[in-house]
Amino acid sequence: MATYRNTVLTAYRDVEDNLAALRQLEIESNTQGQAVEASNIALQKAQDRYLAGLVTYLEVASTETTALQAELSRINILTRRLDASVLLVKALGGGWTAASD
Repeated sequence: MATYRNTVLTAYRDVEDNLAALRQLEIESNTQGQAVEASNIALQKAQDRYLAGLVTYLEVASTETTALQAELSRINILTRRLDASVLLVKALGGGWTAASD
C-alpha cells in the first residue's frame, strides 16, 4: 500500500512540475519572441545605416550576431517547451505505441 501511495504522489508531483514548467516556458517564450523582434528591427536599422554609409560593416555584423543569438535562445525555449509537453503526457500516463506494419 505504501508503494502505491508513493507512486501516486510521485505522479502528481511530476504532473505539477511539468505544468509549472510549461507555464514558465510560455512566459519566457513570449519575452524571447519580443527580443527576437527587437533584434531584427535593430539589424534592419544597422543595415540601413551601413547602406547610407554612416557606419562600418562591423556594426551590422555585431547586430546580426545579437539577432542570431536571440533566435537561438527562442529555439532553445521552444525545445524545452516540447520536452516539458512530452514529460507531461508521460506523467499523465500517456505514451506512444509502435506502429504495426
